[in-house]
Order: sequence, then structure tokens, then C-alpha cells
Amino acid sequence: MSQFTPLLLLMAIGLAALLRRWSRDGAEIALAACALVCRDAKVQLLDATVALSKVRWREGRFERCYRFEFSRDGSTRSPGVIWMRGSAVIYSALSSGSRSEILS
Repeated sequence: MSQFTPLLLLMAIGLAALLRRWSRDGAEIALAACALVCRDAKVQLLDATVALSKVRWREGRFERCYRFEFSRDGSTRSPGVIWMRGSAVIYSALSSGSRSEILS
């Protein structure tokens, strides 16, 4: 057993904790943004959840895509999407063609 094994194990645990926090914080920000987009479009956000669907590297930062569902009439489900760069929402869209670009 190498003398570096405990150090590598601690580094791996630390990295996993940072990734989990990054993911959870991003999802909370995305959920709040989805609620605002749905409110502005006068639709209902369903399930109060978002799901991470893509991660990509662009312009020196990670961008994350979150998917969510909304309803116009309370009985049908339609998909929506939020793109985030860091903690800023850079794009959102509802499947009906209602688009909203948010820069913050």
C-alpha cells in the first residue's frame, strides 16, 4: 500500500463533495429561475423539480442544461429548458415556442 493512498482517497472524497454541492446549488438556482419563467408565461410549474440533462464547457466555464415540465391548463404536461453558465441563467424556453432570454 502506497503512502499516497490515504491522500488520494481524501482528495477523491473532497472532489465528490464539491461536485455534489455544485450540482445541488445549480439545481436550486435553476428551480427558482423556472418558477419565474413559468410565472411570467402564466403557466404552472409541475412537480417543483428540475433535472440536469447536459453539461458542456463553453467560453471558459461550464454550462448546464436543466429540463422541467409545465402545464398551461393543469392537465397536460409540456417540457421546458433552462441553460445556466455558472450561477447565471443564460437561456430559457418553453415548448410552445414562448421564449425568454434571461441575462443576469
